[in-house]
Amino acid sequence: MKVSCVLTDAILTCLVGLGQSWLWRSQPYLARIHARESSSSSGGGSGGQSAQGTMQYAQQDEDYDATQTSADVLQRLSTADYVEARGYLLPSTEFFSRAISVAEEIDTVTGDLLASVCMIVRV
Repeated sequence: MKVSCVLTDAILTCLVGLGQSWLWRSQPYLARIHARESSSSSGGGSGGQSAQGTMQYAQQDEDYDATQTSADVLQRLSTADYVEARGYLLPSTEFFSRAISVAEEIDTVTGDLLASVCMIVRV
């Protein structure tokens, strides 16, 4: 029983460590995405539309904006940084999920494990 517990703890440690490793590898891509989105969203405004112009915003305009936004999102998701980040984040979340599953199977899910995975995934 003692060997099994030690082995399971080692497996948990390895799974969390592998998840962290993949997460760290994604950081340069996530930083570039953040920098690009921060700079593009900081310098835009409506340009001082009049109240009359705002009131005439119709459903047709709203539909057009929604279509443009969807197209922008799809275009952004296919950029190299997004693709690379997903390539690192998917294995990371897989390893974290496996760590939680192993801990659940042996009834050793601790608040520390959940908090560390939660904190790591939010970064």
